[in-house]
Amino acid sequence: MVKKMDLSEKKISEGVACIACSTDHFMTASAAIDEASRMAQGGKTIDNDEIVKRLGTAKRELDIMERIDLTDKKIAGMTGDEKQLALDVKRQSAELRHGIMGVKSETDLLDLSSMATKTWEDVWSRAWKMAKGPIMCPVKKTVKDYSVDGCKQGKVRNPKTKRCIKACPVGKVRNMKTGRCKKA
Repeated sequence: MVKKMDLSEKKISEGVACIACSTDHFMTASAAIDEASRMAQGGKTIDNDEIVKRLGTAKRELDIMERIDLTDKKIAGMTGDEKQLALDVKRQSAELRHGIMGVKSETDLLDLSSMATKTWEDVWSRAWKMAKGPIMCPVKKTVKDYSVDGCKQGKVRNPKTKRCIKACPVGKVRNMKTGRCKKA
């Protein structure tokens, strides 16, 4: 029998590792590795700037997950299946991270992509079953709490400056040339 994860706000605020956040990091890393592999299959060499950038993104996501979300101290506050999943994810993350640093050929990248996909599918499946459905971080209570464009809730990306700014008030729209709000 699978034990339901304790994703209460209290648990998260106490510094317990968050499986929901960890699966997001893992998904991003896996997708970046897959994209780098796709580019290599499309004829780009492994030292291509776009491939290197995607591998760097994957490594960064795994580093963040291991060093912030899945520290030994945070995992220590977990129990049962959830703790085992966190330990497995941390180990698998380290293996992928080391794999990124060992890519020397297109074949290495293809092997890494295959490993990343299999690992991601395992992590996601186990987390989904433990959560008994969608995996949401309890700190972000609804889907609308998740940023779409990288800005905090209530802010939008200015088309001109690319900075996060307050959304236009009701009845106004953003002027795409100036980036300012104007009457609709």
